[in-house]
Amino acid sequence: MDIMEEAVWKCLKRAQLIWPEAHLDYVGFDLTGSTSGMEHNKHDGSAWIRLNKAYCMSNPQEMLERTIPHEVAHIVNWQVNRLSGHGREWREIFEILTGDKATRCHEYGTQKEAMKRVESFAERLLRELE
Repeated sequence: MDIMEEAVWKCLKRAQLIWPEAHLDYVGFDLTGSTSGMEHNKHDGSAWIRLNKAYCMSNPQEMLERTIPHEVAHIVNWQVNRLSGHGREWREIFEILTGDKATRCHEYGTQKEAMKRVESFAERLLRELE
C-alpha cells in the first residue's frame, strides 16, 4: 500500500500548488464493501482519506488515476470552498488535478469480485513459480 499512500501525498502536493491551504493528516486502508475511497474533513480541522485495500490490489491503475484524485478533490473542495458533494467546484478541482473529466462513482464491481481477481492472480503466479 506504500505506492497508494505515496500517490495520495503526491496528488495533495499538486493540489497545494494551486490551493496552498489544502492539507491532509491521515491516509488509511480500512474501507470495506463497495466503497473504493472516502474523505473525512473533521470538525477539529483534521482531514483523512480512507481507501479500500481490496480495490487498491485489484484495480491499482484506476485507484491511482481516478479514486485518489477524486478523494483529494473532496478534501480541497471542503477546505477551500466549504462545499461537499460532486458539484461544479468539485468537478473543476478534479479536472485540474487529473486533466480528465470528472466522474462520481467507480465501476470496480463488488469487493468480493475484487478479492476473487486478486486470488486468481495469486494462484496463477504461484503456478508459474512452480
